[in-house]
Amino acid sequence: MLKKILLALALLLVAFVGYLAYVWYFTNDNFLRQIYLVPKDAVYVLQTSDPVKGWKKFSGSKVWNQLKQHPKFADIAKSADAIDKFFKDNESLLGRLGSRDFTLSAHITKFNDYDFLFILDISKASKIGLLKNNAENLFASLGYRVTARKYKKETIYEMYDATFHETLFLSLVSNQAVCSYYGLLVENAIDEQENPQIAKENKFIEVEKLTKEGGLARFFINYNYASDFLRCYMSSNGGVASDISSVLGFSGLSIGFDNDDIDISGYTNLKDSSDGYMRALLESGKGKVAAYSILPARTAAFTSLGCDNFLSFYDNLTRVLKHDTKAFTAFESNVAKIEKLLKINLKTNFYSWMGDEVVLSENASVIHAAQEYIITIHTNDIEKARENLNFIEDQIKKRTPAKFQVVNYRDHEIHYLEIKGLFNVLFGKYFNKIEKPYYTIIDDYVCFSNKPETIIALIEDYEAKNTLGNDAEFKTFFGRCNDKASVFCYVNGPRYFNSMLVDLKNESRQDALNNKKFIVCFRNSVFQLTASNNLFETRLLSQFNVPADVELSDETANKIALQEKDSLSALERFFVEQFSDGSIQEDHENGKPKLRAETKNGLKDGKYREYYQDGGLKVKGNYRKGKREGRWKYYNEDGKLQQKERYDDGELKE
Repeated sequence: MLKKILLALALLLVAFVGYLAYVWYFTNDNFLRQIYLVPKDAVYVLQTSDPVKGWKKFSGSKVWNQLKQHPKFADIAKSADAIDKFFKDNESLLGRLGSRDFTLSAHITKFNDYDFLFILDISKASKIGLLKNNAENLFASLGYRVTARKYKKETIYEMYDATFHETLFLSLVSNQAVCSYYGLLVENAIDEQENPQIAKENKFIEVEKLTKEGGLARFFINYNYASDFLRCYMSSNGGVASDISSVLGFSGLSIGFDNDDIDISGYTNLKDSSDGYMRALLESGKGKVAAYSILPARTAAFTSLGCDNFLSFYDNLTRVLKHDTKAFTAFESNVAKIEKLLKINLKTNFYSWMGDEVVLSENASVIHAAQEYIITIHTNDIEKARENLNFIEDQIKKRTPAKFQVVNYRDHEIHYLEIKGLFNVLFGKYFNKIEKPYYTIIDDYVCFSNKPETIIALIEDYEAKNTLGNDAEFKTFFGRCNDKASVFCYVNGPRYFNSMLVDLKNESRQDALNNKKFIVCFRNSVFQLTASNNLFETRLLSQFNVPADVELSDETANKIALQEKDSLSALERFFVEQFSDGSIQEDHENGKPKLRAETKNGLKDGKYREYYQDGGLKVKGNYRKGKREGRWKYYNEDGKLQQKERYDDGELKE
């Protein structure tokens, strides 16, 4: 897609540069704003008043110099270098052209696909009939096969490029040149000038007024179509990005850029019919982002929700939800079910001891390969939190079959709450990843997870001081962020890469794998929303850094993997002894079995099985006292036996 952007921009520049120079001093009394030509279904709109200066800055950056080295970007880099040379060869003439407005917008054109519309201000040249009358000959002289057709009062030129087998559609509308590789977008732009939608949308106008100029460009996001855009890449509904975008209206952002980092800031508003949790958050102030002090240094991503305090948040939530009868009824019903079953009061027994931050974090497990999630709640009174949680636990034991005994690990008690749907009620659907949680208390935080092994590993990391708060790279990056927010989303590119793959479509997943080194260059990124006068101040900060080549050879990786399969770490052994009930179980992301192993006295002992994602058997064997024993068989994805091995007391015999 970027290649198309560069080719279209190059064509516009070549086509009009001569005419702009020739008619520069003619008057102009027929001005049409570019936003009046952008169709209403734009996913995003990028505007710049100086495309030449902006391109010069970006093309000389470390980011572009790194990305253009990859084969995937070869054609793009070739086109970009040609444009760069054109700029340099015509610098004196393009000094005038460079200060002209340029707009790019993205639109869903069919299911799971999108294309771009390009608009360039040709200003005084639009008044010269010579340009329109000779446009067909001009484009033909550039090597295109040109045809022209009328659409309403405008002429659309269809320029076929035999080299790339693509057709560019272009129309000169008032003082603007409008073009796209998708013809319907040009027609939609012509329709739009009669009844512009985005330009009259109050939500757009609100953020546009506040969006600063002077950076690389201004960037507007229309969240009404964000989910459709995410489906172009995601295998599901887009996860947290889709959840957040479903409640937002528009963002107006100013793009800042230096040699290493991207720094984008502006404002975001909510849809009038937005989710009650987000509206309540907007009306509840902001909280200090601080849970990173206890989260593991291996954290791949976390989302922090902050407010003045969560007791006020609860009051705002119930008030906001009353405006939506259906949502309020569902909320009341869910609260009533939990409170009636356990004879508790959520406001008293939960919200009352909660402080100003709730965090959902994700990191790669040190015990199993699957991702692990942790909900971390800051408390305003840790003893009050402990007292209420003990009370809830007692209520659960009285009214459910749950008989879990508290386990102590490194002087931290691990508890269990048999309450399904609790976090969905407390904080919204994004937090429903954790059901029936285990929990422990660390400093002023209560930490919950579906898996006891996650809690064990969290305690281990904290005691060893392996936390984000002690990570030098994170501390330096976080120092550039605002430490108070309503929503604070952090992603570590290298650590989050594997999680990202789970949500991608097959084609996008393979693309990502092929370009991994260029994706993980963006090592640390933050998306931040901070409540301010019924809007969210918005910031996106992304740190660029070329990664070192630290990939293991296949032989080394296989040896490490074999050692990990055959031995249990101290953490894993503790987990097996205390929680696993005589077995280790691990599942694929689709819920199907990935690994099943019997254990005894904290060691693998008995049957061992591995499975492919579709459920087919991959490895079959046995352990005795932690060592491989007897015949082992390996199968391919078609179920055919590929290899046999025989072990005696852990040693390979044949």
